[in-house]
Amino acid sequence: MRLLLILPVALVAACSSGPRPDSPERLGARAMLGYHVRAGAASEVPANEVGFVVTANGLGGYRVAWVAVDGSASVFSGSVSSDGPIDPTSIATLSGREDVTLSADHRELDFSSVPGSSADGVDLVPSTDPIYVDLRIDGVPTSGIFFTGADTSRLYQSDYDPVAFTSP
Repeated sequence: MRLLLILPVALVAACSSGPRPDSPERLGARAMLGYHVRAGAASEVPANEVGFVVTANGLGGYRVAWVAVDGSASVFSGSVSSDGPIDPTSIATLSGREDVTLSADHRELDFSSVPGSSADGVDLVPSTDPIYVDLRIDGVPTSGIFFTGADTSRLYQSDYDPVAFTSP
């Protein structure tokens, strides 16, 4: 009887090995640590936090958005790059306060703004996944990069900056 009880437990343990859901992995030609983002998920920076959020629309498009608190003078800046070109006609800002520059080879998009409590951000469509983001607040890499994981649909905070994202 004991042998019968041990066998199912061993089988469950063997099936549960492997990476944790939504755990980081090496992505793209750069083999940068990054995450799979849930396509179409409505992600946002948690209340009373400042930082960035990365979302994907499931059709190849991404949004990087950022928020601060009203009256903040902090400059939010960063870059989004890809192993292939970014479609220049896909680039759209959220508020119009953003300063956005696409590199001559269309592989890197730089941006900055001084946001308030309403989001600033940029939409873009790269020709290939993943995107690589390097985000800063007042010139300092930030720990406030949020995304919704593809496996669990939970909101996570990235352990890395710079970091890669793909969907899914």
